[in-house]
Amino acid sequence: MKNNITITEYGYLVVDDKRVGKKVKDEKKFLSSNIDKKSFKLLKDFNFKNKDEIFHTTRYQRDGEKYDALQAKSFVGVIELKNGVVIEILPKIYTGNNKIEDIKAIFLKMLSKLIGSKFKEFGSAHLLYKKFPLLDIFVLLFMENVHSLIRRGLRGDYVNIEGNERFLKGKLIFPEHIKRNLVHKERFYVSYDEFSINTHANRLIKTTIYYLMKKNLFYETKRRLKQLLFIFDEIDFSKNIDKDFQIADTKMRLFSDYERVLTFCKVFLGRKSFVNYKGKELANAILFPMEKIFEDYIAYLVKKDYKEDYSVKIQKGGEHLIEDPGKFNLVPDILLINKNDENDKIIIDTKWKLLDKSKEKENYNISQSDLYQMFAYAKKYKANKVILIYPYTEKFPMKQDNKFIEWQFEKDISLLIIPAMLSNVINDEQEVVKKIEEILNALLNLKTH
Repeated sequence: MKNNITITEYGYLVVDDKRVGKKVKDEKKFLSSNIDKKSFKLLKDFNFKNKDEIFHTTRYQRDGEKYDALQAKSFVGVIELKNGVVIEILPKIYTGNNKIEDIKAIFLKMLSKLIGSKFKEFGSAHLLYKKFPLLDIFVLLFMENVHSLIRRGLRGDYVNIEGNERFLKGKLIFPEHIKRNLVHKERFYVSYDEFSINTHANRLIKTTIYYLMKKNLFYETKRRLKQLLFIFDEIDFSKNIDKDFQIADTKMRLFSDYERVLTFCKVFLGRKSFVNYKGKELANAILFPMEKIFEDYIAYLVKKDYKEDYSVKIQKGGEHLIEDPGKFNLVPDILLINKNDENDKIIIDTKWKLLDKSKEKENYNISQSDLYQMFAYAKKYKANKVILIYPYTEKFPMKQDNKFIEWQFEKDISLLIIPAMLSNVINDEQEVVKKIEEILNALLNLKTH
């Protein structure tokens, strides 16, 4: 689409008014994309207000010239600027062919396992929607949730109504009645409750649908939004979005089937995101920290495969670096405790960082601070097996010289560093499980399931 820009993590947005919309030599891998000066300024101002957490301000060299640029960090998702420009930031995942559709499919599949995200539908939608822009994908999944509500029947509630009626019903609002009806003896200004589907929650859904129709979306997406809006014809638009969200949230216990839809509404109407951000330069932002997505996805795979033999604890603390008083909480990503032997403990931690097998002298780009952290985990949790999992890339394949990187912290504490291949997530998630299982079994000496 005309105003859509796609880059991957660590990719560059380069100010180059002359080449906006034109292909450049590194565009196939989405390492960089051109952006106009006005959009760049909006994005730069937004980034500054958010302490440079989303982008790194830099210079980009192309054909012997240097250009102002912003380099994406490890947040992925979609950013919509006030001027209508939409920027997609996709994870840097090695697929073998670098097809953008495959990267989106993997991203959506992993996103479906993000703890507490409410986006379980991404698991089944990763193939269906992978050719759409990310913003369209989020909108289409929102619509699927709304259609699911409609099939079950929109929930109604008693709604308070005030008005100058021809009949006496409910409670007479005397001061307002006197003010309005001195010469209209046939009318009564009353307040009463009436059961209706014109509820706070349904008004928010209709308002979100109408808001999305103005976005830079595919024709098909807008057509489906228009059809959906027609179903809500008898429902009003929200006149006070914040108040309607406040009241809808208080009734969520009674309307739990609305929770997922209203989560989308909050995101699209700018009342909530998955990363807190400041600034009025954006119309919308749906951003996720990729390290959290990777962490939760690996945790899901491990828990799925080892829960029979091991108690799998995800992000469970309990130990501290300083024991007395307890300070600096130590929380490994995954702690495995053998159900038949509590002294058999394995710690697994994930790092969304790119390693390089050619940099052996630089320890493959493995951070020394990460190893200090893993050593502290091993000592405090009394674990003799520690695993670091990084993403698979062409520079860090499954095996190196036909073996994995294995080091010893101490005689009785071993460290294994392994890559997780994510490309098979697209068609066969079980294949990813098998790869990780193969590696873990070598270290854990477990039976194959």
